[in-house]
Amino acid sequence: MSRSCRIAAVVEGRTDSIVLKAIIRSLLDGADFEFQTLQPESSVSFRGRPRPAGWSRVYRWSRQAAEEGGGSLSGSSALSQWDLLIIHLDADVADKTYASARIQSPPQNDLPCKKSCPPPRHTTDALRTVLLGWLGEQTCPPRTVLCTPSKTMDAWVLTAIFPDNTTFQTENWECHRNPAGQLKALPQEKRFSKSDYCKRQDEIRQAWRGVSTTLTEAARFRDEFLETLANLENRPQ
Repeated sequence: MSRSCRIAAVVEGRTDSIVLKAIIRSLLDGADFEFQTLQPESSVSFRGRPRPAGWSRVYRWSRQAAEEGGGSLSGSSALSQWDLLIIHLDADVADKTYASARIQSPPQNDLPCKKSCPPPRHTTDALRTVLLGWLGEQTCPPRTVLCTPSKTMDAWVLTAIFPDNTTFQTENWECHRNPAGQLKALPQEKRFSKSDYCKRQDEIRQAWRGVSTTLTEAARFRDEFLETLANLENRPQ
């Protein structure tokens, strides 16, 4: 492309956006890009509090985008205004129910959709179908990339930060129910909180190649992102 790629993201929370931006920096190998988080909004509410986050906000954003697009994301300005749209949903959402998030009248009663793990893909395939349903789609629209870390984005972060920790380097790690909880299990001198993810961005960027070689859902995101980017670059101007 003759200009910077314009990328928007819909994610569960602020730290997911931080990690995703570091990953994109690695995938683009130093190329300039614009990045905007559509959900959660980067601004704060009128009371000075962070905007609501979580998987239910991804659901509500998806339904609003589909409605605005005449029934599907494909017709929405949320897609037309950006070169590439990334929609993130952690695999642990497959364990949830709509009622737990106070969601009434979903398009389908398709949660929970958890499958046996390993392999992680059985669950993430089912969850992607659910997510596409929220968007009013049967297949992923052009210029859209789904990001479904298993079980959460925290699994990718820990694999990046601790490449010598064998627990974080196996497929079974993608089936761990609470990756973030393992932060507290680390030796005291190695512990950090999710609020420190911003400080760790460069480490995540540098380690991404190893993460995407080790973890199957990271590899899936890498491959689908690069394929979508290539299609974007090859389209007629």
